[in-house]
Amino acid sequence: FGCPEALPVCSSQFRCDHDAPVLPSLQTPLVANMHVLVQRYIKPWTKEHGVSYSGLILVEEAIQKKHSVNSLLTACSAEVFVSHCWNEPFADFATTLKASLDAAVV
Repeated sequence: FGCPEALPVCSSQFRCDHDAPVLPSLQTPLVANMHVLVQRYIKPWTKEHGVSYSGLILVEEAIQKKHSVNSLLTACSAEVFVSHCWNEPFADFATTLKASLDAAVV
């Protein structure tokens, strides 16, 4: 990844600097950014189902609200595209979304 925040969640299949032992005095706190959230939460949640996070959420909503096929197609239509920085603290990202968009859109 090339960023200090992602060191503890390196997904490289080869030995790299991320695997090197770090002295406790040199460790930096893990920043909850998108690198960390995807590796720790999103990938494990979606792996067993073989779908994306949005696909998983859509299926869950369909089951809970008993959507018809037509309403599912409507639900698949994006109203907003959100771009983000992977190194941005997740709390900042979530705060910005909440302040900028209607809760029904998010």
